[in-house]
Amino acid sequence: MDRVILYLIMGGAPPLLLMLISWRLSMTLLSGLYLTEITILGLLLGLITDVIIVPEFVKRAFTLTVFSITTLYATYLFLFWFINITLPWQCIFPGLGAGWFAGRKTFYLGGDRILLKHLARKANTICFIGTLATFGGSIVLAIEGKEISFKWVENLHLHPYTSYGLTGITIVAVAVITLFVQWILIRGFAHISYRYATPTNILT
Repeated sequence: MDRVILYLIMGGAPPLLLMLISWRLSMTLLSGLYLTEITILGLLLGLITDVIIVPEFVKRAFTLTVFSITTLYATYLFLFWFINITLPWQCIFPGLGAGWFAGRKTFYLGGDRILLKHLARKANTICFIGTLATFGGSIVLAIEGKEISFKWVENLHLHPYTSYGLTGITIVAVAVITLFVQWILIRGFAHISYRYATPTNILT
């Protein structure tokens, strides 16, 4: 089961990222010309990348460097942020994967609850910074007036300065709630994945 989850986590990033990049390039450089074909090409390149590199990464998953895991997390963070730039609460989901990974890594390395606590704290810190950065990006875009539109604010026919204030307050409030919930869930997922880990080692 762990092998399947790792394949899904590590193998999902290249196709999704390359598909998004291809779509964006087609929209920007070609004004949407050949949009479907170029997007599918990006997807296929991602799948080819999966076949070439993912099996080796899965095999060494729990001994990979922090930089490698953080890069994977950052990729998913960007993808989830792109789904809803206005209020990127959904960026909490990559954090859940980080919590699961921290618990499983502790188990496969033969660590105790002290190591589990350490890895869970590290995962929480990285995800806290990452999620905070996504909300910061949303605030910047809101200030610049790009791709951010709060329809409920517009419908109130408020003064522009008031709209900016409500937008900022809303983003900050959602960010605080998201960061708090994420912190708790990461710790919970880490403990659950450690406690219910099976003795079968996928690295052998």
